[in-house]
Amino acid sequence: MEELKENTVNELDELKIEAKELGLEFSANIGKVKLQAKIDEFYAASAEESAPIIEEEVEVEEKDEIEIPAKMGKAESAMMKFKRDSKKRQKDSLKTRVVIVSSMDIRENLETNTAVVDAGTVGRTIPLNEPVELPLCLIELLKGIQITKPVKEIKNGQPTGNSINKLINKYVVANQD
Repeated sequence: MEELKENTVNELDELKIEAKELGLEFSANIGKVKLQAKIDEFYAASAEESAPIIEEEVEVEEKDEIEIPAKMGKAESAMMKFKRDSKKRQKDSLKTRVVIVSSMDIRENLETNTAVVDAGTVGRTIPLNEPVELPLCLIELLKGIQITKPVKEIKNGQPTGNSINKLINKYVVANQD
């Protein structure tokens, strides 16, 4: 019984500390239930004040153009514009084109007949030297992959006998269209 009373006193003391931190006024002999109610009321009033006021309902539909309500602020309209533009970029990057992909890597050129390309949610195993339909995002990714190739060093028009590493594109992408 004493433990129950001790826990209630500790909880009441904690509530009094919280109420003082929030700047609430209360009598010294207030009960736990009433003090908890005052604290809850304070938080509810604070939530109502800080909550954004929605003046009209906005229906969300999947379409190319997103209408920006006139009452939105600059930051919100910029976010809507960003979302609209990113959806457009995503659609554009998933458009396909028929291409022929060839490997320029002489170290594995005779052994390899496929290229594995992964762009997050879009990934494929691509046959080399054959026409294949690919999304534009994978075509751009293939064009950007580079490897080092040893090249004979030439100084003053004469070969030095040394070789230096040069970055070259690993794949050549030829348009079939």
